[in-house]
Amino acid sequence: MLRLFDALPEALAGHGPALAPLPTASLLTPHDVVQNLIRATRPDDPDAPLEGDEVAIVLATSGSTGSPRGVLHTASSLRALDQQVLQIARSDDPAVRVQWIAALPVTSMGGFNVLIRALATDQIPRCVPGIGGLAPFTVEGFAATVELAAEGGTALATSLVAAQVRRLLGEPRGCAALRACALVLVGGGPLPSAVAAAAQDAGITLTTTYGATETGGGCVFNGQPLAGVQIGFLQSDGRLATPTADADSDQVTGEIVVKGPMIALGYRCDAQGTAQAFTTQGYRTGDIGRWTSAQLLQVQGRADDVIAVRGTNVALGAVEAVIGGLTAVAAVAAIPSGPIDDPTITICVVLADGAAGQSGEAEIEALIRAQVLEHLGSAANPARILVTEQLPMLPGGKIDRVRLRREVIENGPAR
Repeated sequence: MLRLFDALPEALAGHGPALAPLPTASLLTPHDVVQNLIRATRPDDPDAPLEGDEVAIVLATSGSTGSPRGVLHTASSLRALDQQVLQIARSDDPAVRVQWIAALPVTSMGGFNVLIRALATDQIPRCVPGIGGLAPFTVEGFAATVELAAEGGTALATSLVAAQVRRLLGEPRGCAALRACALVLVGGGPLPSAVAAAAQDAGITLTTTYGATETGGGCVFNGQPLAGVQIGFLQSDGRLATPTADADSDQVTGEIVVKGPMIALGYRCDAQGTAQAFTTQGYRTGDIGRWTSAQLLQVQGRADDVIAVRGTNVALGAVEAVIGGLTAVAAVAAIPSGPIDDPTITICVVLADGAAGQSGEAEIEALIRAQVLEHLGSAANPARILVTEQLPMLPGGKIDRVRLRREVIENGPAR
């Protein structure tokens, strides 16, 4: 991590070579995952010259639903929102120093942003043990890092994913570490309502973020776009609907399109993909969302995660959100199963600590089905509910849905 941090200033200034951060193969980051990231970024490939001199960083997407892509970022796109984020961490007091805690792999956008923002504060980030992906994230490691950093008298800031927050909330030392942070950004996917409620009960303030590698990471905080970030909704006729304060904004819905100075140039060695995603209207996220009457962005799921079950469209993201709101469920993934022309839904769940002992798996399964039926109707009722000890994860903290589906189809998830 320190080598990357030291090389960043030269790359961002254009004096050094562009960087392509890549993880090291380990038990937590399999060799095939690393090879996929190399194919996406194509570092030091004489047959694939860099797309432009202004490119400073090539960062791979997670590839959670398919093959990863190398995203081309400039120094200006990476730094576009830094000062806003730092102002939030400082509570608008410019005299406050901010110390970043690196708890995500710096090869992911969320983790890499910690380096960029730490560079803006002229302070080396404090790293949680195993940050390189060679060891698992632990409550003890995060808490010890926060406790050590707190001795400096600075405002602490960190970026996490929901699974990490859930683990920290499960232990008193983890809760104390979260409380010690002035800013806790939570991205990489939706925050389950049960986790959000647990944090609120513990007196912990979380800031949910929405964004992608292509948008320089989170650019919408707690549903509110940061200054300079424009949100639109692509309609079926190709028109871009833009919410306004005086319109019936709760009805504005469609594919989320993001525009602003933080948008990347495009994809590495993929002119067609670049043309499709990076349009004159903005970056097409592939997510479906709506603009609420409270003037906030609500993300409803991926455009490509809607499947037709017995003639009824069902959004897998909506199924996950409903199930994730149960206190008995620690993590959930909904995946399509069955034949392509007659798909069904399989639910993979990780139970919260002690949940099975209190209720039993059969009772929890009945609770899940009742929850889905009440909120989404019979078409969303899963064909199978599989309980597993853990879901396969990618280095950046997202569920590896490609691997999960393969495991379910071939063997069923590991217990």
